[in-house]
Amino acid sequence: MKHILAYISGLAFLVGLTGCVTFNDSSSIASEQEDINILREDLNRVQGRVETVELENRRMVNEVEKLRADSSNTRNEAAIQERLDNLERQIQAVNASREKDKQAIVDQLSAKIAEIMSKGSGQSSRGGAGNEYIVKPGETLSAIAAAYKVKVGAILEANDLKDPDNLRAGQKLVIPR
Repeated sequence: MKHILAYISGLAFLVGLTGCVTFNDSSSIASEQEDINILREDLNRVQGRVETVELENRRMVNEVEKLRADSSNTRNEAAIQERLDNLERQIQAVNASREKDKQAIVDQLSAKIAEIMSKGSGQSSRGGAGNEYIVKPGETLSAIAAAYKVKVGAILEANDLKDPDNLRAGQKLVIPR
């Protein structure tokens, strides 16, 4: 779970570093600052939800361990086993919910990053083939594809890439038009 929070924090940090604009009017800066503040609020809410889920998960795991310890001293093992099974189902439900929350967080942050990147990212024209893009640390192919409004498969094909999860910072990608 710590790696998810680190990933979210890294994405939030990247949001603060996106783009290099030389001339901005005050309304553009205010708009970008407002976007960053909204992202920070979203991140804080999500971190609170994740912490709540983690606490509930730990509580349930502790209860399962306690029940297992008590089961050796109890005559009614069938009832205890039923309670254990119920708690394990609850843990699985919490974990499934946590996975959905993680995906929702990633989707929200990717969309926001793509929006911010599309406002002013480091792209340069490259003839008729498409745009050339330099991968920044922590970026994903799906976020880059969303920023350019192209499919991940099109970028994979244009760059003869086999694995969309195997990007390196500094790598040059051709973004097809």
